[in-house]
Amino acid sequence: MRRTLAISLLFVVSLGASGCATEVIEAELTTTTTVAGRPDPSGDVGELFDQLQDSFATMSEALAEGDRNRAREELDYVERIWVALEPQIVGFGEQFVEDARRIVDLAVTAVERNRPADAGKALRFIELVIAALPN
Repeated sequence: MRRTLAISLLFVVSLGASGCATEVIEAELTTTTTVAGRPDPSGDVGELFDQLQDSFATMSEALAEGDRNRAREELDYVERIWVALEPQIVGFGEQFVEDARRIVDLAVTAVERNRPADAGKALRFIELVIAALPN
């Protein structure tokens, strides 16, 4: 009886699987908008650092107000900015990249551990990095 049931189940599954569509539809890619309807970050180094600074300010404000959802959304955007920024600053030296990454990591800690002071520090530190950018 069990064997008959198993064979019947296998038969039904194989029929269902054979009816799956295999057609691939190619679609034209458009600009991705994800976090809060924002487009993917783009621009030169200065513009991306300015976007990072703005995001840190928004994140700091959100954490100070206790709005963790908004802070998480902003952190998602910060991480997207970093993905666009990091390859552009590699030429500034390994230490510069590591220092900038530490500031982004501080922002991550601020949101993950609900530490508004760390968000404020990240904002102050990014201002120093922006001031030190090569022209």
